[in-house]
This record gives sequence, C-alpha cells and structure tokens, in this order.
Amino acid sequence: MLNLQAAEKARQICAFTNGLSYVDRGTELLPSDRWTAHRKTTLRLYTLGVQLGLATGDYSTMDHYRNEILSQEDCTTMEKLPIQVAHINRLCMSSQYSDAIELSLEFLKELGCNLIPHRSLVSIQAIASLMGTIKMAKKIVPEQFCQSRPLLRDRRQKAIIEVLAKLGYASFLSGNKLVTALATTRTIQITMKHGIHSESGIAFATLGLIAKSEFG
Repeated sequence: MLNLQAAEKARQICAFTNGLSYVDRGTELLPSDRWTAHRKTTLRLYTLGVQLGLATGDYSTMDHYRNEILSQEDCTTMEKLPIQVAHINRLCMSSQYSDAIELSLEFLKELGCNLIPHRSLVSIQAIASLMGTIKMAKKIVPEQFCQSRPLLRDRRQKAIIEVLAKLGYASFLSGNKLVTALATTRTIQITMKHGIHSESGIAFATLGLIAKSEFG
C-alpha cells in the first residue's frame, strides 16, 4: 500500500505530521475485514499510527490506534511490543512514572520475565540480585568481555531488555532505587547469558553508580 510506504518514509526523515496523515488515509481505505484479509498491512499501519501519534503529541490518535491493536485477540506479545514501548515513553514524558513502571512490569510478565514475583519481598530480591551481579561483574575484564561475548540475537530477550531499559529509566526518575536495581541487574544477567545488547553498556555503568552510591 502506497500510504504505508509513504508513512514509513516520512517517519525515516522525521516528517512525523505528514507520516501520521498518510497513516490516517491508509486506514480509511482498509476494508471492514482488514484484520483478516490484510492483517500484516493493517498491523503495520496501526503500529505506525501509535508511534507517529507519540512523535507528534497527538495522544488521542495514538490511543485510538493502540486500543485497536490491543483489541485483537490474536495479537502476539511481540506484535504488541512497539506500541507498549511507545506508551511507556508517553507516560514517562508526562512524568507518570508510577504508571510507566506498572505497565513495564506487566508487559515483562507477558514476555516471560516476572521481575518482581512478590511485591512484599522486593527489597530482599533487589539486594540479593544487586550483590550477586556485582560479584559476577567484578570478575569481568572489559576488553576481553566485549571481544568474547556475541551480540544478542534472541528476539524475546532483546524485547525484554528493551522494556527493562524503559523500566530502569522510569524507576530512576521516580527515585525507586529497588526497581532500578532490579532492572539493571536483570539486563546484565541477560547480557552475560545471551549476548551484548545496545543497552548493556548503560546497564553496567548504572550498576557502577549504584554500587558506588550504596557501598562506597
């Protein structure tokens, strides 16, 4: 569909308002059975609608496209990833950090990462995870680690780290040190087990800041 191609091109060159207009036109042309007859095109158009709605600050349009996707019972967790990440970004931009944290934790569960199994034990879990990860990180030689570890390829683990990064950002800005520690240490643990992600370096740097501030 030409409107989809035009919207994607507009997004690439940061012409967000024009891109959203192409999305609107494209969705208007879709038939009533769009989610069965043209599912791939429909999903891409609606996802772009969410992302471009965020970029332009048109939150009502963003909500419209996001709700439409979420209403599809056959929508997979990985298909929901970009729109949920966009919504977490929106919550952070609006300083709604508590809501961003809750959505991040909820979506991490959908991805198979139950970061906080028991809320009442979050402090114990955070301290244990922090101490174990610091002990593990002390054994790393940075140059050798970067050369020996492969890049992260697993799609689900990459998605988990992407959401963990948003969670870490929201929790840090809200002053929630326990959740910041958990998001950071889980990112490092995934890096150690599955490979290096673009967020891995930030996680190690954050771990260093936490260790310095808490333990000197």
